[in-house]
Amino acid sequence: MNIYHYTADNGIFHSKGLADESPLEPGVYLIPAYATTVAPPVVSDPEIAVFKDEAWSVEVLPPPPEPEPESSFEPIPRVELTPAEKLALSGLTVAELKELLGLD
Repeated sequence: MNIYHYTADNGIFHSKGLADESPLEPGVYLIPAYATTVAPPVVSDPEIAVFKDEAWSVEVLPPPPEPEPESSFEPIPRVELTPAEKLALSGLTVAELKELLGLD
């Protein structure tokens, strides 16, 4: 017996398979979760078959998102500062730095 598998989260048809016969009840077939014996409709691109409320429906896929534009980012070149420039950026004076370092 043919069965038709669909995804658990949104019911989209994804494959066809064969049901196993029950080892305990001859003539009874085991239908796994997220599968049905109802055949899905034939769809064409960009349509998909969706199983919901025990029936198939056809939905149209939205178009793919537009690709992100290429970045115009250019890294800022690294500038090496002299010790005096680093000290000036810190806001400390030479005397204050010597005091902090215990060099008086």
